[in-house]
Amino acid sequence: MILSASLVVFIGLTLPGLWVLAERIAPLPQSWQALAGGDIMAVIAGLIHLALTLGLIGFQSALAAGAPWGHLAMGGRWPGRFPAALRAGAVVQAGLAALMSAVVAQRAGLIAPVFPVVAIWPVLGLSLLGAVLNLITPSLPERRLWGPVSVAMLACVIATLLA
Repeated sequence: MILSASLVVFIGLTLPGLWVLAERIAPLPQSWQALAGGDIMAVIAGLIHLALTLGLIGFQSALAAGAPWGHLAMGGRWPGRFPAALRAGAVVQAGLAALMSAVVAQRAGLIAPVFPVVAIWPVLGLSLLGAVLNLITPSLPERRLWGPVSVAMLACVIATLLA
């Protein structure tokens, strides 16, 4: 857990500086900058969030289909294949993740406005809750896999929120 927290602090402190350096060395195309009204960090954070969400949706879909990865979800309480009720829950979680990612993508300027502007706040709250729960889960494999992923997704939400 300390390693994950240290990684988050390190990324949070160095990422903005690296962004500025990268922009000076190899500027991104003007079309990308125009995409988010000139805020390229929001665009990149939105794209990273989208990529992580696709991985999460793939994982949840595999759980719903019966993959034996129960030790990597829900605190590791159901090792192996999930029971039917939890498989249905995995489908709901995948749908919620897709919806949350669409809100982040809208905030980053990647898609046309569909959701109200305040929709980012519940996404922030759920992302924060998910990160905390993934960092304190009793399942060590789940904590190692989803702790950094959920913290990175939270950082992307915050980056788009501040843009």
